[in-house]
Amino acid sequence: MTTAVKLSELINGNSSQIVVPSGGVNFGTSTDGSGTVTGVVLDDYEEGTWTPTISGDSSAGIGTYTIQLGTYVKVGNLVHVNIRLGWSDHTGSGGMLINGLPFTSSNNAYANLGVSFRDGLVISAGHTCNVSVIPNNTVANILEIATSTDNASLVSMDTSVPDIAISGTYTVA
Repeated sequence: MTTAVKLSELINGNSSQIVVPSGGVNFGTSTDGSGTVTGVVLDDYEEGTWTPTISGDSSAGIGTYTIQLGTYVKVGNLVHVNIRLGWSDHTGSGGMLINGLPFTSSNNAYANLGVSFRDGLVISAGHTCNVSVIPNNTVANILEIATSTDNASLVSMDTSVPDIAISGTYTVA
């Protein structure tokens, strides 16, 4: 049984913050969309920072970072991340991976994150760069995609990349 609470009862003293009981915010059962309603309670909101790292898929290696920033906002089962990485030296080998995403992704299809800026990251001619979160993991692949065929492969490990900026949203279980 749900108990209705007046908004005035949720105000936290004089701080102008609304404190939501442990059950979350219920938005009712109706939908304006054409899909099937699978959840109407917002029971999780969080924002914070995390520390992304780069590794190779053959040999993880160790990097000397010049930029290493990660921020996130989690609303329900969606996590939006912003990543900035730069390194002056790295000993990893193989394809490049981003490690340490703030939450384990759901076991659904790969989620794609966009690369908004890349300085010094070498990819093959005629390719675009994308980042793909691995299902049920806290790791993402840095990929190069052939524009004419949509074939994707891991970008080879770069020993030095001054700056790469990545942003996007993935789902968690």
